[in-house]
Amino acid sequence: MTTENKLLALDVRPLPFTHKRDVYGAWILWILFFIGLCIYQVSTDHRRTVTAAFHNGASKWIEGGDMYGEGLHGFLYLPHAAIAYTPFHVLPHTPSELLWRAFCIGLFAIGVRQLASAAGKAAKVELFPIMTFFTIPLSLSAMRNGQMTLPMAGAMMISIGALVQARYWWAVFWLCLAVALKPLAVVLLLLAWALRPGLWWRMPIGILILLAVPWLFQSHAYVVEAYQGFVEKSMTSGNPEGSMSYSDLFGMFRAWGMEGPTSVSLLIRFVFAVLTLGLAFYIIRRHGPIYGITMLFVLAMTYLMLFNPRTENNTYAAFAPALAAIGTWAFLIGKQSTLGWCLVIMLLLMSVNYELTKHITPGREIWLPPLLTILFSIYLIWAMLIGPAPWQLRRTRLGTQSIT
Repeated sequence: MTTENKLLALDVRPLPFTHKRDVYGAWILWILFFIGLCIYQVSTDHRRTVTAAFHNGASKWIEGGDMYGEGLHGFLYLPHAAIAYTPFHVLPHTPSELLWRAFCIGLFAIGVRQLASAAGKAAKVELFPIMTFFTIPLSLSAMRNGQMTLPMAGAMMISIGALVQARYWWAVFWLCLAVALKPLAVVLLLLAWALRPGLWWRMPIGILILLAVPWLFQSHAYVVEAYQGFVEKSMTSGNPEGSMSYSDLFGMFRAWGMEGPTSVSLLIRFVFAVLTLGLAFYIIRRHGPIYGITMLFVLAMTYLMLFNPRTENNTYAAFAPALAAIGTWAFLIGKQSTLGWCLVIMLLLMSVNYELTKHITPGREIWLPPLLTILFSIYLIWAMLIGPAPWQLRRTRLGTQSIT
């Protein structure tokens, strides 16, 4: 074999961690982490959990009582979340906790699979195994606690897979479900609705059905009161002035004693919402619908991490798949290993944020994730406008398996 033929043979070898057996291995890894978390939960008598708020919401929904109450905390979701949690609420404690985590982790893992399929579709590269390695470390704490963030993000990612396949009714269903589980998903819903013509007339129908669902289970007067309570609770909980618990852009400044007027923060959020929409429109027009639709999730998550006033350290679990998509593109498609390893380091730093910052800046354990997200945002804008973008093909050897 000549030197040229040897180089050609080397060039067409399957990329690492892109074989079908690696996909099976990734699923096994998800299952093993779920089993490990179940053992941890049982052995610690479910000490680390956030499901009390969900139980309260479901209990009040069944009784016809006030789900929301006063203050910054408590049940912060649409009535739909209480309806969705009711099957878990009526179970004994241990089965309830474990089955809830099965639902959260299962939907999240399926979402990562769908996002990976969408992200690898154009280049015909299997991204799911490496995206799994990227995603799990940052999402472990949310998995352990049973955060609603996980199924919300899972439904959002499944909607991305549906949009890439032009299955618009399914995209409407999954986007509406994501909002029903956690209202933060409205950012992706609005981006997709604005930019995908196939959703322009379908989404209003989906939203109307979504809003009508609670009336199937409760009286008209109670549902109206519940919606009013949700709006009032959102207005209160969305303005956590002085709180040191939130890891968004303004929480990062608040941790160092810098807090501006609420009107200024609202203006900044609006300006960056418009900028996010503009970037999403630009990337779809310049790089095509497959990469553009995948980037809708990345842009939506980046915006939410920085500008949702209730972003917590565990909320960054939803950001992990976005970083994973960019990092996996960098390693497998764009041949940008330096970028890939930088994102690995970023994910690891976010994963150990509390353990790290409680020693460096005790009492201010919230500043590192938003700072890293700002750096990521700067890179993202540069990659989209100047490039090369990490998804732009810069190597010829591709995985041999098909993307589904």
